[in-house]
Amino acid sequence: MLPYMPILHVLAFLSGSMVVILTLFSALSTFVLPRASRSQLNRVVFGSLRRVINFILRFAKSYQRRDAIMAYYAPIGLMLLVPTWYTSFCSDIPPCTGRWVWEIYSRCSI
Repeated sequence: MLPYMPILHVLAFLSGSMVVILTLFSALSTFVLPRASRSQLNRVVFGSLRRVINFILRFAKSYQRRDAIMAYYAPIGLMLLVPTWYTSFCSDIPPCTGRWVWEIYSRCSI
């Protein structure tokens, strides 16, 4: 065992604990707090969804059609938060390692 391995284990534990805490904070601030609270994870999910919605809105010609598309923005965003929380809560590896999301889900299956 290399001499710096215990330090890496502590750093991995601390970073994993931070991911779990931030995920729980994001979930609580979204569904429990009666007012809006800022969460970076929520901003990423809703920002990405907004880019997709804006692309779809380019093809809508009338105001009614644009309004009908935008009506789905918040419900889809909230539904996307759940698998995002699940993935970030259950993954103990950084996302840059090249592992697929399905592998993370299989490790966390209930």
